[in-house]
Amino acid sequence: MAVWDRLRQRDADQFLSFKHISPSSFLYLENNRNRLCKLVRLTYYPDIQTMIVKVPLPPHEKAHQLISSKTFSILDNMGIDWDQQMPTGSATHTAPSRSQKQGDSSSRNITLRPNEHSDWPHWIIEAGLSESLRRLRQDINWWIGNSGGQVLLALLVRVDRAAKKITIEKYFPQIRQGPSTRAQTAGMIDVKRLVTTTVIDTRTTPPSVQGGPLVLDFDRLVGRPAVAPETNVIFDNARLVQMGRLVFMGIP
Repeated sequence: MAVWDRLRQRDADQFLSFKHISPSSFLYLENNRNRLCKLVRLTYYPDIQTMIVKVPLPPHEKAHQLISSKTFSILDNMGIDWDQQMPTGSATHTAPSRSQKQGDSSSRNITLRPNEHSDWPHWIIEAGLSESLRRLRQDINWWIGNSGGQVLLALLVRVDRAAKKITIEKYFPQIRQGPSTRAQTAGMIDVKRLVTTTVIDTRTTPPSVQGGPLVLDFDRLVGRPAVAPETNVIFDNARLVQMGRLVFMGIP
């Protein structure tokens, strides 16, 4: 059974790992990705010559796009101009180590971070199926650690098709002392800190939400303090239940 068919039918791991990929080979793949049969997200680690391919599927694509599109809409209704909430989608970002990664949804305030090639997004979303949870948490680590805490808010969205549940983990960056070695004194590093966990269960009657509402902090979305009437973006329980129904619509 092909990988694509296997992923469509059950919650298999949607991350594929390829070793011995040279930087020149990765560059060729990056420049010719339009020849691939399916849309994919790429992560590359040149130091170990490893490429990670993430295969997006409709449930996880719907989940992150529903959150991001509604966030943009709510901010727009507050009068926040596009230049303060520029969607950067799955744009490729490069870490100091030269590793490269694409997220699912992202945005930055380009009045504060105008550099298209070197500035990090203010917030990102990484979404995936239930079997990909470990890898998704590694992705959150990558964004927060490599950006030096410039990614102010990261959402992990886990879609469990079998249980008809969506779990949303909200992370902030946190400064922590790094590991020491004999040759080097430990410095400070940015790590992820889990702030809230929200679970949408569409199999209960009626559908239920644990840990709601989902609150997206204005200052982390836009990169500046809110000025009244600006406020946080809030997904109340009714909105989250609606999101769950849409994500699982048509899935037996």
